Amino acid sequence: MADARNDRALEAQQQLDPAILEYLFTKGYVLERCRHAHPVTFFKTSCASKLSGASKEDMTFVQLLHQTDDQRREVVKIVEEDTVLSDEAAFEQYVVRYRGYSPKVDIIFTERLPGSGTEPWYHELRDSFILDIAWDVLQALAYLHGRGVVHGSIHPGNIMHFPATTGDHDNNGTFKLFGHGLVSKVGRHDEAVDARYTAPELRGKPYKSTFKSDVWMLGMTLLECHELGAGAFDISLRGGIGTLVKQLSERKDKGWLKQRNEGCDSERNYYHNRLEYIIGEMLVEKPRERPSAMAALRSLAEKKFNGGEKTPDAGQSMMPVKAAVKAAKKEMRARTLVGKVLGQVKGFWDWLLLLSVALLFGLK
Repeated sequence: MADARNDRALEAQQQLDPAILEYLFTKGYVLERCRHAHPVTFFKTSCASKLSGASKEDMTFVQLLHQTDDQRREVVKIVEEDTVLSDEAAFEQYVVRYRGYSPKVDIIFTERLPGSGTEPWYHELRDSFILDIAWDVLQALAYLHGRGVVHGSIHPGNIMHFPATTGDHDNNGTFKLFGHGLVSKVGRHDEAVDARYTAPELRGKPYKSTFKSDVWMLGMTLLECHELGAGAFDISLRGGIGTLVKQLSERKDKGWLKQRNEGCDSERNYYHNRLEYIIGEMLVEKPRERPSAMAALRSLAEKKFNGGEKTPDAGQSMMPVKAAVKAAKKEMRARTLVGKVLGQVKGFWDWLLLLSVALLFGLK
């Protein structure tokens, strides 16, 4: 199975537009046969590297397909928002940041991605592992929503797993959310969003993703991870999407998320109960009753650190995402017309204050 995926990845790289290869060459980049089965929906990705003296710069480039001039203008806005943010405000711990865009060949540059995202259909994921996915991706969503950005296409393929290094939590590594803003602004629903992840309020309607639909999509992704992937998950969908939504909305009792023979903790159901709780919170049929990403993250923090109670540790764990949102809002506000005017006014008053102090000391 892995060989087949690698073959498809190599074939996709070989089919790249020659103009892209020429563009990369002029910029000093060399296409690599990375054998990564990168996500392919309305875009496809490959890896390249650039030698700069003794250092090597690795990156992944995202080729957007079938773009119109209007869509290119939207992509420019999306990428510019990322590139101008400071490291403090970009929250790169959990969000794959856009580093550049070339409208000429329709490619976006990102950091080097570690393959094809999270693949529950190839691996049986432990409950503790899935909880780490929930924790990391909820932080990414809370941050993006705080910036006013809807993701629009949350599924396992867009959750990048960066393997553990020294200091990573529980050796499960880190999970970063990829592709924010692209589907909601420049992609088509039928190309980019699998129907099984789509929120109930959007089914059968023109696709316009929202903050609350993002939360639903993450809930479905976590449920799929628990149900051992696409094949096993499809079995539960034989009654149709509507049947599944009805079953989810009617669940009443604790224990609706069934224990698996493998992957679920057997002692006290510590991880399993927490996973059942957070998935259940996100998969509420009515969007107005569904929590925001920040609220779901807070709930998971409280469950994670003290069984549902507010604790200093739970509050402390929320500080990085809140700080990143605050920094991003401040920087984005400073770039608006009002922000620039206020900045000039503040600069004038700061200058006047310094002048007054200087004159005061001069008189003495």
